[in-house]
Amino acid sequence: MSLCPAGKHSANLIESTSCTKCRPGRYQDKEGNETCISALPGQYVDLEGAATVSLCPAGKHSANLIESTSCTKCRPGRYQDKEGNETCISALPGQYVDLEGAATVSLCPAGKHSANLIESTSCTKCRPGRYQDKEGNETCISALPGQYVKLEGASGVVRCLKGSRSAKRIESTSCVPCTPGRYQNEDEQDHCIPAKLGFHVESPGATEQLPCDPSEYSFNTTTCLRCPAQTTPNANITAC
Repeated sequence: MSLCPAGKHSANLIESTSCTKCRPGRYQDKEGNETCISALPGQYVDLEGAATVSLCPAGKHSANLIESTSCTKCRPGRYQDKEGNETCISALPGQYVDLEGAATVSLCPAGKHSANLIESTSCTKCRPGRYQDKEGNETCISALPGQYVKLEGASGVVRCLKGSRSAKRIESTSCVPCTPGRYQNEDEQDHCIPAKLGFHVESPGATEQLPCDPSEYSFNTTTCLRCPAQTTPNANITAC
């Protein structure tokens, strides 16, 4: 009487006259057995008569739940960083996987966000008016009042300087100078300040308002006019 060798099983339950090779997807690592062992999830056997089972490598998963004869590459957007797994891992928000068969996941760089909520295959540049200063994010940050972002893919935001204001309340792509009659004496502002009575601002982009001379009155917020001879401005400095 002989024992069936590893990689084979007895052809019949009793009175076998031969041994049969284990089919692909199954194996037998010991001699003298009546059955073969199914490859489990994350394992595969690609040849008949196998005495060993193999683990799917990193970047792949088993093709079937059991008795896999091969491993399948993880699709773009998914990865597997360990061997012997039945599934791949979805890229999370702020991550991406651009190739099939990946064993690692990448973070979206600063200036970009993940294209999808999960399983992104690429990252998308932040649009003008928005930015992202850190890696691994799913969204971009809106420029706040007094700030602007001119270009797409920005990793930082720029402050509007004195004499200007942000073009919009949020997500501005530029700053605009204060118009004549208005000024701004602080950075990072979303509005300009009207000149008061008795003051004027003649030029755009002003950082201060200038007082009218004692012999002048405010014709409007952009101009002071001299009073006629032997007259003086009234208390409000709006006429002589």
